[in-house]
Amino acid sequence: MLKVRTLFLVCFAILQIGLFAQGRGKAVWFPATSASEYIQLDTLINDVIDTTDFTIEWWMKGEPMSGDPGIIANKNWSSGNNPGFIVARTGAQTIKVNARFTGGSRFDLNGVSVPGLENDWLHMAVVFDRRSTHPDVKVYVNGVIADSASLSGKAPTGAMSANYPIAVGQDGTGAYRYKYKGALDEVRIWNAVQTQNDIRANMCKVLSGTESGLLAAYSFDEGAGTQISDLSGTYSAELKNNPQWMDSRAPIGDVAVQTYPASWAGQTLSYTSTAHGDFSLSNFSGNPVGAHLYFINDTVADSTGINALKANNGYFGVFVVDSGALTYDYSYDYTAFTKAMAAENGIDLYQRMLSDASWSLGGAAKNITSHDFAATDSVGREFVIGNFTSSCLAPGAGTAINLTFNSAELSWTSGGASTWDIEFGASGFTQGNGTSILGVTSNPYTLNGLQPATAYDFYVRDNCGSLGTSVWVGPFTFTTSVAPACPAPSNLTLNNVGFSHAEISWTTGGSNLWNVEYGPVGYTPGTGTKIDSVFSNPYSISGLTPATSYDVYIQDTCNFVNTSSWVGPVSFTTVVDNRDRGPGMALTIANSGYAHAFGGKRSAGSLNLPDSTITLEAWFKPRSFGKWKSIISFIQDNGSFERGFDLETRNSNKFGFTIKGANSSKLTYMETTSSFDPNKWYHIAGVYDGDTMKIYVNGVLENTSNSQSGKIDYEDSWLSIGSYKDDNEDYSVDGVIDEIRIWNTARSQEDIRAYMCQKLQGTESGLVTYYNFNTGEDTIITDLAMAGNHAQFANGLSNAAWVYSGAALGDTSIYTYDMSSASLNLASAAHGSVTLDSVTGGAEGVHLYFVDTLPNFTKGINDLGDQEVYFGSFVAEGSSPSKHNLTYDYNNYSNAVSNENFLNLYNRLNASVKTWINTGAVRNPASNSIDFRQASGRRELMLADFVMASCPPPSALSVANAQFFYADVQWVSGGAANWNVEYGVSGFGLGSGQRQAVTSASATTLTGLQHSTTYDFYVQDSCGISDVSSWVGPLSFTTLDICPDLDSVSLNHVTDNSATFDIYTNGNSNEWDIQWGPAGFPQGVGIITKVIGNPADLLNLQKSTAYDAYFRANCDSINSEWLGPITFTTDSTSLFSVVEQAIANSLKIYPNPSNGGFTLRVDYRNPCSLSISDLNGKVLYNSPLYRGGLIIENFSWENKARGMYLINLNTAEGSVTKKLIIQ
Repeated sequence: MLKVRTLFLVCFAILQIGLFAQGRGKAVWFPATSASEYIQLDTLINDVIDTTDFTIEWWMKGEPMSGDPGIIANKNWSSGNNPGFIVARTGAQTIKVNARFTGGSRFDLNGVSVPGLENDWLHMAVVFDRRSTHPDVKVYVNGVIADSASLSGKAPTGAMSANYPIAVGQDGTGAYRYKYKGALDEVRIWNAVQTQNDIRANMCKVLSGTESGLLAAYSFDEGAGTQISDLSGTYSAELKNNPQWMDSRAPIGDVAVQTYPASWAGQTLSYTSTAHGDFSLSNFSGNPVGAHLYFINDTVADSTGINALKANNGYFGVFVVDSGALTYDYSYDYTAFTKAMAAENGIDLYQRMLSDASWSLGGAAKNITSHDFAATDSVGREFVIGNFTSSCLAPGAGTAINLTFNSAELSWTSGGASTWDIEFGASGFTQGNGTSILGVTSNPYTLNGLQPATAYDFYVRDNCGSLGTSVWVGPFTFTTSVAPACPAPSNLTLNNVGFSHAEISWTTGGSNLWNVEYGPVGYTPGTGTKIDSVFSNPYSISGLTPATSYDVYIQDTCNFVNTSSWVGPVSFTTVVDNRDRGPGMALTIANSGYAHAFGGKRSAGSLNLPDSTITLEAWFKPRSFGKWKSIISFIQDNGSFERGFDLETRNSNKFGFTIKGANSSKLTYMETTSSFDPNKWYHIAGVYDGDTMKIYVNGVLENTSNSQSGKIDYEDSWLSIGSYKDDNEDYSVDGVIDEIRIWNTARSQEDIRAYMCQKLQGTESGLVTYYNFNTGEDTIITDLAMAGNHAQFANGLSNAAWVYSGAALGDTSIYTYDMSSASLNLASAAHGSVTLDSVTGGAEGVHLYFVDTLPNFTKGINDLGDQEVYFGSFVAEGSSPSKHNLTYDYNNYSNAVSNENFLNLYNRLNASVKTWINTGAVRNPASNSIDFRQASGRRELMLADFVMASCPPPSALSVANAQFFYADVQWVSGGAANWNVEYGVSGFGLGSGQRQAVTSASATTLTGLQHSTTYDFYVQDSCGISDVSSWVGPLSFTTLDICPDLDSVSLNHVTDNSATFDIYTNGNSNEWDIQWGPAGFPQGVGIITKVIGNPADLLNLQKSTAYDAYFRANCDSINSEWLGPITFTTDSTSLFSVVEQAIANSLKIYPNPSNGGFTLRVDYRNPCSLSISDLNGKVLYNSPLYRGGLIIENFSWENKARGMYLINLNTAEGSVTKKLIIQ
């Protein structure tokens, strides 16, 4: 649910970008009326910053006020002891910071001086550095630290446990008695410490939303409505009680530069806009502290006071931080500003104070010789060029070069514009009747499609956009050359290269017949292999040698008489032929195309298909599932009759086996009982012995059926690979297929397990058809078994369908499905052995296989040495993920023993992955072995590195702390002081994850994570610019679940019209959904009631009625899974009077159970009081007498003993007692 919500927000943010003003845009004004105007941020932000560092920034301009109103907060400001934080105003020029974290006392940073708070726009930043060795809070004003306070002894890493979302312009409740008055803009929240340099670098420019560590950013540029989007696309906000939109006056540009030098002597600051020129500051004097120069790439929103702004869509701004008597010089060089240069005689420089809406002439001196404006100033301002009254200047002389028989390259001297219009025609044409090309942006410009030996004229003019166009200049005359007898082709291009083929294409010179010549790279044309009269473009050259470099040339042939000159060479190198290594190749089909046995529609007899018993096997990686999408089939289900067999995918992520026996009237479509994840490799087998159908997945029996009997009933059809193909249907599969086997015997479960992870020879007894898909390039699939049912591509399937297989296949394999003491050992002749053991999780079986060749790829391995083999493990996973240990024993591998100090164990997921990753496994020289502990899922292993690496890899990857949205990770360096870290959702391909460059400490925080998600991370030492170690990993971890499933629910008590339940969970929610109805009702059609508090009350029931109830946690629109049913029956008579029931319903306790922090909520109309006692009757708390209405009391009883307490609500009308559990 969170993913759906996040995607919506991201899409919303993207859609809105084009609507928002750039630069300063809009801001929000809080008038401080009794309505308590404020902005409420997404509640999920609290979860992210609950225990970690965070920084909050904003621009503000305050107005006179009273009291201590909140500027930004997530706490109840009625008491500084309440959990959470607040930044509040305390005077005309002061603010304060207050916070309290779980396990610590409150802290206060009082009287922070903020001069000019009610006069100017100021930038504020508050940094909570909670996790360093010297935790503190820092306050920055305009990029300069204003005050700080230590957090030592205040439990800085304790959870804030804020009970309220973050509010802007109020405290967390949104109802504090003192109201903030003034304007705010550009609120930003980072889940990291922002240094002083970070703050200065970003404060005067808009953000993209993708900055590292940025949690949320609100530019307030919507300008209307109540919804505010987060630039990061995740955490939206909402205006409450109608704060007002206004034009922002904060000094914010699209880009900005800044300086805060120790000495201002000779200091300058400049920014160059490619289209609008250079603005520079110099000669600072007085008492400057810092200066910012920003550029806004947009037209000014309010051009009041500017004459003839025309299409000027860019302007500059200066923001200065000073302590008085400041002056500086500025210069605006507009040489690169084409429109300004074209109108130079009339332009002026306009300026305005940062707080002003209107513009005026500032008296800056214009120097036409140096093309700039210059003046001296003493305050921050914005500057824009206006008064564009001059005409668009004409270009200079034009010329034509590089003339051919059908083209000419035109060029000219621009009059100042960067866009031009061209008109051309036969020499002497009347202007206005030629061919016009408008909006040309390249100079020179090539005209194509001209006639040979023809004289042409062309005209050109500058196009100055809103300033209009210049006069036409011309004509300029040129003549094309005589056409050759046979024009040459051009743009010879290489499209794709395989093991033995290369596809080329070209632009013809005019012919539809060509000659091709190719040979070894560097060969002399005329001595290569020539192919005459080629009539297809593109063209595939075949019969090439793998891993060989070639040159290729092309020429046009015209009327079988003339030929053009040769064009080329284009060089290429064919791919290394590794089709037979490991599982080799596979066939990918994406809902279109298939292959079928030669001859198309044929009889089963002509294909030697089994007649009485059959076993179908295949390895398959589904991208998606759907019924009637066959992996292998020979079927007819055409509406008139049903015959044949297939192995297919089904709906609901299931696989299916289909067959028709002679004694049955129709096909049986039997499917697995389990559902399976897409994008994983599975071994599927369907078995029919004449009486019983069985389907296996990964060697595990999934379903059986006795609905068919007798010999297999066939009708002529297509033996089809990748499609359910009959007379009137063709449903192509969506996935990758490998290792199809058809047997004329009913193979046992042990037979299937014994051979599923190893390649066959094709001569095995009972094997009728065997496609191992290792043809790998042509459109033919070879059958290696006795039937010889070779297949051909059909229905648009092309060479691009060949991909590297990821099936778990070796030359030999062993297995076990006895998980009580699973242990496997497989040895090579001279390269060691591997032991698989210590299997945990939901594995139902494990396989260990051995490949007696090098792998298809060795990328990522530092030193291959004389290694020639590798191993693999495959896990038949059950209901939960599993892990296992792999030990590589190299006692019989002499080179490994001699160089064991350098050895590393590499792994990859399967053979379709091109990069090997160092596992970081532990070396055990005493036993000549390497241990890879807790390998998740399937793995392929290779022992390598027989010499010392120039950059040794890191080791001992670990996760120190995984939270909802971040994780702290660490490792032991291989010797470098710099590292690269990459991470992503578990199973991501290295190179596609998020990267971090880490320096100094071998640890980092992975940010931007989603809750309850498993991630992988990898680490690489970086010893120099081009000297890096192998990648080590992955190490997997899972972030905390923001809305974990409930542990249990028990019935507390029941009345004639209500039921109360105790809910037990490890989560922090105190809101629940209860789905209820008559006992036995189908889940999904019940009434859903939202309930707050624990115990949870379900009201308005009927007496003497049996009910079922299901429960789930409700975590701010994210829900846990349903738990239940809890069955109960209401009483026949009421235990409480109407008044007593009202008293009971008015008391809510949450969270319950709690860890000591809890809230009592009473909503009772008459005077009442609360007391809390232990089970011995000792009163621990007595409240004052409340006058009635809504009462909320927060308690922090973390130091109380764990156990049950009694909460008593006492009224004049009666009393009620409820239980509280502290655990």
